[in-house]
Parts: sequence; structure tokens; C-alpha cells
Amino acid sequence: MAKAGLQPTDATIIGVGGGPAAVEAMKNGSIDATANFDPVITRLEQDGIIRIVTDTRFPRVNYEIFGGTNPAAVLYAKQAFIAANPNTMQALVTELVDGFAGGLFRCHVAGCAKDVDRPGDAALRIQQAG
Repeated sequence: MAKAGLQPTDATIIGVGGGPAAVEAMKNGSIDATANFDPVITRLEQDGIIRIVTDTRFPRVNYEIFGGTNPAAVLYAKQAFIAANPNTMQALVTELVDGFAGGLFRCHVAGCAKDVDRPGDAALRIQQAG
């Protein structure tokens, strides 16, 4: 926002989540803009609901904006859970990293990509994964 000359008070940031809730919030006008992930962005674009201004789904753009990669996934856990469940945490971290390293391709082959909003969303994820 600062790069565009805006102040923090020029916009209200709210969380709408992902999947159907995010799609519906844009469609019904509850929000005016979104920063979200696929399949939400591709679905909204294909339905003519949004016009993409900056698309950080592609590494080239991340380098232009952030000067490097900007992975779009986060794993949150309370310290007490981490301490009590080190093997579970390691498995979660391994799966998260594996997802960035081609998990969608393997999911496509195994048929495990799920439709989120409506039929075809799994195909959108696979299409975006290349």
C-alpha cells in the first residue's frame, strides 16, 4: 500500500478465508479487493468477477515485487503442541514442503485434488501447478 502512496487508514483489511467463502464475498460485494490463492483467484477471474492487478502466483513476479520467492503457505502451531508432538510437527512440515516441491502433480496423478467451490476447481489447481 505504501508503494502506491496509500496510508494504513485508507483500507480496512479483513479475513474472508479461502475457497467458497472468499469467492462468495467477492461476488456479493462484501469486499472490494482480495489477495488470495488458487483456485479462488482463477475461479473469480474466469467468472469475470475480478481483474488481476498483480499476480504473485508466478516466481517472476515475486522476484520483481519482493526480490525473491514468496511461498504462500504457513503452518501455525502453539509452542506447547510442538513440544508435545515433535513427530507430528515434523510430518506436517515435511508435507508442507513436499507440497511446494510437486505435491500437486502427484495429487493429480493419484486423483486426490479436491473440488473446493464447484466442479472443476481441482482442475484449476492442477492447471496452475503446470
